[in-house]
Amino acid sequence: ISSGNKFISLLIGSKGNRTMLKPYAVASDKTRVYVTDTGLRALWVFDRLKRQVTLFGQEGEAQLQLPTGVCPGDSGQVFVADSKQARVFLYGTNGKLVRAFGKTGELISPVGVAFDSSGQKLFVVDSKKHQVMVFDVFSGRLVSEIGSRGDSAGQLNYPTNIFSRFGKLYITDTGNFRIQVLDLEGRALSSFGRAG
Repeated sequence: ISSGNKFISLLIGSKGNRTMLKPYAVASDKTRVYVTDTGLRALWVFDRLKRQVTLFGQEGEAQLQLPTGVCPGDSGQVFVADSKQARVFLYGTNGKLVRAFGKTGELISPVGVAFDSSGQKLFVVDSKKHQVMVFDVFSGRLVSEIGSRGDSAGQLNYPTNIFSRFGKLYITDTGNFRIQVLDLEGRALSSFGRAG
């Protein structure tokens, strides 16, 4: 994508000259770059191999209202958190809904998402619950909750984003001015950062 502005403008032009309004989060896999756009209420999908741009989440039963966090799943699928609808949507490679996560009351304000392929778990940062909610990817069922409000190790205060790598969770613990590192079970490993 970085190789040519011609490529980007050509592809965006094919969508009626739409441009990004309020991009929020970005993620990528081997062939695609995903960008949530809170202003356009959509997910931009830049496909490097096909040399095309697609918009997900603008039609059907999984229309986005306030897309925030995004992360790739397996085989070209992608997870998108919608803070307004209090749900996370899993889209297939074609942009069709595969599954939605978050029954009534399970999520309040999902912002960040991370996927662990080894355990097939979806980690969802809920800023207003001050927790990370853990879902089983196959069933869509909520299986556990990580954290509680506070400033001790493992506690969270308005967390916003999350990243998973090598069996660890990296969480932006916004209200505590730090990044927390937890294991996949929610045990605190370390943290860095402080106010100022």
